[in-house]
Amino acid sequence: MLQNLLVLSLLLFCNYGVEGKKATKEDLELERQLKLLNKPAIKTIQTEHGVYDCVDINKQPAFDNPLLKNHKVQMQPTSLQLQAADKDSSGLRSEDIELKDGGCPMGTVPIRRTTKEDLIKSKQFFGNGVSVPPSSSQIAAVGVSGGEAYYGTDFSLNIWNPPVKTQSYSSMAAVIQYASEIVQAGWLVHPGLFGDNQTHLHTFWAAGTRGPGCFNVQCPGFVQVNPAIPLGGLLTPYSTYLGPQYEAKVRLAMDLTTGDWWLFVGADNKNVGYWPKSLFCHLSGGASQVSWTGVAAARPGLKFPPMGSGYFAEEGTGRSCYFRKVLVMDRIGIFREMDQRLMYSGADSEHYTVKYTHQGGGWGWTMYIGGPGGWVG
Repeated sequence: MLQNLLVLSLLLFCNYGVEGKKATKEDLELERQLKLLNKPAIKTIQTEHGVYDCVDINKQPAFDNPLLKNHKVQMQPTSLQLQAADKDSSGLRSEDIELKDGGCPMGTVPIRRTTKEDLIKSKQFFGNGVSVPPSSSQIAAVGVSGGEAYYGTDFSLNIWNPPVKTQSYSSMAAVIQYASEIVQAGWLVHPGLFGDNQTHLHTFWAAGTRGPGCFNVQCPGFVQVNPAIPLGGLLTPYSTYLGPQYEAKVRLAMDLTTGDWWLFVGADNKNVGYWPKSLFCHLSGGASQVSWTGVAAARPGLKFPPMGSGYFAEEGTGRSCYFRKVLVMDRIGIFREMDQRLMYSGADSEHYTVKYTHQGGGWGWTMYIGGPGGWVG
């Protein structure tokens, strides 16, 4: 079950340029990719973790996908249930993760600028495919499967910053899945993707036979609509062991009218953007399972990095990373608690553990996931 939860990394690693002719061909291909990814900017915003270009909302990278050729941007979901989303007084508010200087002008959206170095690092880490060899990633998860289809999840995610080496990554995210079709969101520490060791808001999606999937907007598909909250933005401050705890509220939900999958963040449920229905064959009709997962990945020969806080799930609040007040959305748009009889949990190795419990005081279903990492045989 766990190995079917995610499609996150790649098989092949590249050997750059022994022959000048080969290097030139690769350079040209990198330049071609950069032109596709980096659209003309109306405004540029410099941050400590990268440059964001304010791109015309109708010319963003998503529309390079032929499946979205005639797609019209939806500025907000049409389902009344999503527009009237319940607020949560805890955790970061959307303004805590917005770009400074007012964000992007009306009619534009922030797209993180991709550099040549970014592409080289990504290719060195990921290669050319999207399948994960079992030895390259370790997953720990609590999930729900069976019964009726699932149309979304809502939760508060504890923010940590585990130490991760350049050729590794660690993430905590909710995964909504139907077979090989996936949408997910949470936080990620990934030096190869972001160029730093900080904790970032991230998404991942895979469309099965219609597309291999990618993080954020590395491949065209996710339609950004929020002018101030970018994918890849920093999530700070970080929680500390037996110290202050910080959270980010995240919601993934399907618009029951259109079939599009929306991402909301912050205690005030600001909509960031969506994956259009046309990207998927099956997921637009609901998901067969939802999981709240930790993933730790490393290139062959390296130790697996810490997951979550780096401490085991059994240590609990203030020590281990958690998903709190976890809900799922049903076919009429109501967020409710899961049926415990349909829940499952597990971890791929002894280096990570999971624990879930139902708690009072507004915590509801709470999942603790994490561990220190290490060598996996």
